[in-house]
Formats: sequence, structure tokens, C-alpha cells
Amino acid sequence: MRQYIKRQCLEILSLLDEAHAEVIISLIKSRGDAGAGTGTDAVLDTLEQCQQGAISVGEMIDKSEGEGTEEVRSLERYCEAIWQVSEDIKNGGGISVKSVQKTEKIEKTLRKLLLDVLNGIQNRIPTQREIVFLPYKASMWDSLESVWRKLDADPDVTARVIPIPYYDKNPDGSFKQLHYEGTQFPADIPIELYEDYDLEAFHPDAIYIHNPYDEANYVTSVHPKYYSSVLKKQTEELVYIPYFVLGEIDPSNYR
Repeated sequence: MRQYIKRQCLEILSLLDEAHAEVIISLIKSRGDAGAGTGTDAVLDTLEQCQQGAISVGEMIDKSEGEGTEEVRSLERYCEAIWQVSEDIKNGGGISVKSVQKTEKIEKTLRKLLLDVLNGIQNRIPTQREIVFLPYKASMWDSLESVWRKLDADPDVTARVIPIPYYDKNPDGSFKQLHYEGTQFPADIPIELYEDYDLEAFHPDAIYIHNPYDEANYVTSVHPKYYSSVLKKQTEELVYIPYFVLGEIDPSNYR
């Protein structure tokens, strides 16, 4: 399972656990309202949201790991328990002392089921990271190559090299000739076409670049859709590796 998908699943599970406490509080506060009204509606709405959250986590697990996992079976039992609480409230005419007591008991079961899912995601489902390298000049690839080779050798990482196009710029800052150097990389580098990879859809766990200047470069510019301000929205981590060696910093030298 992709790292960022795992994080999404764990965040949703944490929210579900918090929602259980809200349900109990709402039930206790509303049980004196003659079993009807806003309190009941709010509780039922929260329970429905819990079901939808569990379903979304189950769908992410199914998509990543295939159907039939123990984690999804626990989520199905969780949804059944949520449904039973909702039906008890509806069929009983609203919120009562009995429904509160029963829900408090079921809440322990719900928490255990979520804990089973959480432990399964963290410990049984392996984490797979997707990391994308976006070089624009083949001559500068050596600044990224050693990092790519190390990550490419990791069985838990999918490391992609996707050269991106860049433009020469006119004196007024407008674009002129478009360049693409994807065919100039070493033969052993598995190049992928930038047109075939949707960064927003795939949302890689990390993106590596060697172009930090974006529109501030007066001579060349990568395509604007690869500016760092855009890439930061499409990854969990944007990493810049400069194509030069930084000297040691002298704190007494202001310049």
C-alpha cells in the first residue's frame, strides 16, 4: 500500500474513534428530549458518517491489496455494529437510557474493531513508496542519479525517472523554443514519458528536482506545470538537489 494512502486510512480511523465519543455524549445529552428531535438526528447523522468513513477505508484497502483482507472484514463487522445502533434508535422511537447503555457497550466493540484494522494497516500491509525524479537537462542528471540508484534498489520503493520539457526564454520573459532531452539519458535509465504520468492522480510520496528557479530564471524555464509551487500540492515531499557543490558556510561572512 502506498505510504500516503496508509496515512489517509489511519487519519480516517482516528476520526472514527473520536466520533464514537461524540455519539455517546450526544446520546446522554439528548435522552431527556422525549426521544426525538435534533439530538436523535445528529446522532444518526454521525453514525452514518462513521459508516461512510469505514467504507472509504475499505475501498482504499481493496484497491491497494485486493479483496478479502482481514482488515476489510473487520470494517464490515464495524459497519454492521454501527447499523445496529442506528436501527435500535430508530425502532425505539428515539434516544433512551437503554439505547445509551447499549451504545456504550457497543462502542467498546467498535473501538476494538478499529484497533484491529489500524494494527493490520500498520503491521500486516507492507508500505510501498512511489518516488518521482523530474530532471529537465540530461547533462545535470548526475546530480540525481546516485539518489535514484539507491532508491531504485529498494524493493519497497518504485522510483520513476520522468524527464520534463523546458523552454528557452526571450528577453521579455516569454517562452520561445521548447526542449525535451528524455532521449539523451544513459541507456540503463528507464525513462518514462511525462505525458503518460499524471502527478496529481498518482500523488507520489516524494518528488526530486534539480531546478529551483521556476519563473525567476531569466534564461530557461521548465514547463509551468512543474514549478515547485505546483509540485508541492502533488506530493508529500518535494526535494531539491542542486547541480553544484555548496561550500562550507562561514558565519562571519555575511555575503
